[in-house]
Amino acid sequence: MEIKKWKCIGPACSSTCTGSECVATCIGLSCQAFCQGADCMREDKLWVR
Repeated sequence: MEIKKWKCIGPACSSTCTGSECVATCIGLSCQAFCQGADCMREDKLWVR
């Protein structure tokens, strides 16, 4: 399975999606609030990091 970085939007976002204003797109039962894990790298639900 290919590991992809999650997408982030917002002026405070960095390439690793850090910052209180970051929004990452995640999906999957294994998803956490900080959008980590190989099962979370799908575009669907929005998680605020």
